[in-house]
Amino acid sequence: MTPDMLFVFGLLAVTILLFIIDKIRMDIVALMVVVVLAASGIISPSEAISGFGNSVVIMIAGLFCRR
Repeated sequence: MTPDMLFVFGLLAVTILLFIIDKIRMDIVALMVVVVLAASGIISPSEAISGFGNSVVIMIAGLFCRR
């Protein structure tokens, strides 16, 4: 396995742990993962923000909105 693969698997494990612990909101954890992946160079900044233009992502984000 390459170091990048180990990094992504480690980040995935931390993300799942944070989802289970539920101390930080899920949407914040998801955004932190995107930022970490972009900052580490695993994905490009344009790839990091490209998903926000998809209507499905906007719909799912709407589910997290609280009144």
